[in-house]
Order: sequence, then structure tokens, then C-alpha cells
Amino acid sequence: MKKKVLVVIQLLRRGGIEIAAVNFASHLNKDKYEITYYLQNADEGQDEDLVQSVLNSGAKIIVRDHSKQGYLSGLKDAVKIMKKNKYDIVHSHVVFYNGIIMLAAKISGIKKRIAHSHARMWNRKETLPFKLYRFIMRIFINAFATDKLACSTAAGCYMFGKKAFEKHGQIILNGIETKKYAFTQATREKKRQELGITGSELLIGHIGSVYKIKNQVFLTEIFSEMLKSEPNMELMLAGEKFDSQPVEKKAKELGIDEKIRMPGQRNDISELLQAFDILIFPSLVEALPVALIEAQAAKLPCLVSDRVTSEVKFNENVEFMPLEESAEKWAEKAFALLAQNREKINITQLTDHCDIYRIAQKLDKIYTCLLYTSPSPRDCS
Repeated sequence: MKKKVLVVIQLLRRGGIEIAAVNFASHLNKDKYEITYYLQNADEGQDEDLVQSVLNSGAKIIVRDHSKQGYLSGLKDAVKIMKKNKYDIVHSHVVFYNGIIMLAAKISGIKKRIAHSHARMWNRKETLPFKLYRFIMRIFINAFATDKLACSTAAGCYMFGKKAFEKHGQIILNGIETKKYAFTQATREKKRQELGITGSELLIGHIGSVYKIKNQVFLTEIFSEMLKSEPNMELMLAGEKFDSQPVEKKAKELGIDEKIRMPGQRNDISELLQAFDILIFPSLVEALPVALIEAQAAKLPCLVSDRVTSEVKFNENVEFMPLEESAEKWAEKAFALLAQNREKINITQLTDHCDIYRIAQKLDKIYTCLLYTSPSPRDCS
């Protein structure tokens, strides 16, 4: 008989957390597990292609009832769904709201309750009310989660607290289908032709939603510095445009707005990474960005902010830079990375650690261990 798994996420869109969660669940053995996605904020807009892909995989989708707002109504809705469907495992990916989900799962009698952290700080100002919310939710998470997972050490310490994560936590790296991103000249040339990029033109890339924490305004300044040395290049920012106005304003101030493409959310990321010449990633903070794992699978040179965890580096053509360094210094480092031979990069380490099929096997072992025994999570690694 299949074990029933409830995967809790905010919504089905191509954001890093959501893609990581879907990758985990969709690569589990379908003969062993029945997957249901429980969406908390479906009203914010779904990626219909991703929704259809999830449904085609045989998974089910349940949307939280938003007729009543607040944490208590959210708790009641979760308990109602969990008791009705009698899940064996609840695997939650909703940052500190994991506290509500873990409490609901405990009330519902679900024995295996997994809280999964993907963030190393909140993506907004940490006000006093938020700090109080975080404090309470962390108590709930640590009290009611039977298993504490995180994509990186920093993400684990942020959600569970340093002592709790070091004692009871386990790192599960974000995984991808590495073969899907394998670099080939044929794919690169085809996509560049499709994009209208000429043979010698450089295409500087960034993958991720356009908003403050991704720091694309600074990326625009870096690109401006690069243009001073090599005018034959373009910059593409591929991702949802949550707050693109500051980037557009900066590009116009620098007189480079016609050199920047912002096509919005894309479903051809694996091909875009082939077409890019370098990925520049100056985020203010990140846990373990899926985009950087994808880029490395495509052997793409990556210049990354030192605010991003070093655990994301698997290839030799990945370099970290302090955000305190000038845009000019970032541009110099970018050109140094561009000089490396992309095709000679060895991705064995990346494949060993981030191939989704291997990670799904590890997650399966954790699920199975948790279902039939009651050990420390580290005993299930």
C-alpha cells in the first residue's frame, strides 16, 4: 500500500523553494508514495505549466481555504485536511509557517512531521512583530517536527536555531536533473540564434525573480562597467518581475537600458544557461540557490556574492566576491572568469551531490526510516 505524503508549499510557481520541493516529490518512487500538494497562497498566481506538470505526474493539489484569514483559521484548515486524508508524512517547505503546519500535523496524529528550511534570512525587514512571530514559530517547529531538514547549514540554523540544528538536523541539498543541463555547443548555438545573439556577442545572465534581495540594481552597475571594456554584450535578467522599476531606473540613468532584457519568467532555463557566457549573482542573501546548481550543471562560469553560502560551490569556475567591492572590481573578475575554457570544467562533484535521482533515494531512505523506526534523523542519512 502506498504511503501518503502531504507536501506543503506556498504555491506552484518557478521560485527556488517551490522548484526544489517539486523536484524532491516528483522524483520519489511512484509505486511507494502518493503525493498531494497543499498550497497556502494560490491566489498569488500559479505557473499553469507547472500545475499541469504536477497533475500529469499523478499528484493531487489541495488549496488552503482563504475564506477566513489568520493563523487560527490556517491551523483549522490544515487539521481538517490532514485528518480527512490520513497522511503518513507531512513534508513542509513554508519557512516559519512550518510551525503552524507542524502543530496541525501533531494534532492530526501524523507520526512523521518534516520541517524543511530553504532560507537563511527573511526577505523583508525583520520588525519586532516578525521577530516575535519567528520566536513562537521556532518553538512550535522544534517541539512538533520529528525531522529537521535544510538545504544548507545556514538555512538550518536560521529556522531551527544553531544548537537544535547541529544536534538534530540534516542537510538535504537542492537537486536537479543534471543531464537536462549538460552543456553542448549545438544547444548553445541554437538558443543564441533564437535569441538573436551574434557569434561574438557576450550574453551576461541572471536567473531569479527581479526584486531587492537579488540585488539586480548592483548587477546593472557591474554590467555598465563591463560595457566600458566590451560594448558587444547584453544582459538578460530571467525571472518574475516583482519589483523591476529600480532596475529599469538605474539602467536608464546609466544609458544602457537598450542593452538589458527582462523577459520575465521562463520555462527554458536549461537552454538559456547554455546560451549565457557567465552568470552574475550578487544576491544580498541566499541559502542554496537552485539557479546556481543549474548553472554549474551547464558548466557556466558563475560570479557570486559572498553573502551566498559557500556550500553551493561545486565547480572550479565559481568565484565569490564581497558586495563591498566596487562594480569595477566585479567587472574585472567577471572578465577573468570568461577567459576560462567552459568545456573543460569537470562537474563530477556536482553530479555526486546534486543529482535529483540520488537525492530522491536519500529522501526515500529518510521517509522509510522515519515510518518504520523512531531514530534520530541523522541515523536515517
